[in-house]
Parts: sequence; C-alpha cells; structure tokens
Amino acid sequence: MSTLYIYPSGCSYDELARLVQIGLSGNIRAINSLETKLMVRFRLKELIADKEFKEGRRITLEEVSRETGIHRTTLSKIANQKGYVTNTDVLDRLCVYFEVPIGSIAEHLPTVSEPE
Repeated sequence: MSTLYIYPSGCSYDELARLVQIGLSGNIRAINSLETKLMVRFRLKELIADKEFKEGRRITLEEVSRETGIHRTTLSKIANQKGYVTNTDVLDRLCVYFEVPIGSIAEHLPTVSEPE
C-alpha cells in the first residue's frame, strides 16, 4: 500500500523530512497512493486586467500598492510567484480595493501526480 502525503506547495522532500524531524508536521497527513500538493493560486493579474478594462486605463502594481498599503514587492510575489503565501490582512485589502469577495482573489488548485 502506498502513502499519500499532502504538504505545503513548493516544499521539497528534504524540507518535508526536516519538518517531520523538528515536529512541525501538523500540515502533513498520510492518505493513499498518490502524491498531492495543494496550492492556492492568486488571481491578481486577472483582477488588474478586469479593473483596467472597466475603467479604460492602465493600472500598475505601484498604483495598487499606493491605494492598498501593500508593498509593491509583495504584490509582485502574489502575482508571479507560484505557491506564494500571504496573510489575511493582505487578502482583505485586495478584496476592498477590487470590490470582490475572497473567492475572486484566490482559487484552490490541487495537483496530483504519480510518485516516482
């Protein structure tokens, strides 16, 4: 019987082993036969494009940063870095700025692959 591990996206096997060694394995659970990484994908680029279309003008990360108080580097990481982790305050500010519910800011993407 194989084991399925669910662990933070972007976490390598060595990092996972280290988490288990130091006792931080609360986010890890064994299930079945496939390796699954859970990931949340942020829709920041799409939200900016929608807002640009509605308002008929270009919107930069610098403008979003200025209006929300979120650092431009953080916005860039949210927009471009796969598996980036952020906090609820940032998500709340984006919801207010784009006038959308939390489900429009991010989506859950499970990925499943056979273990090697």
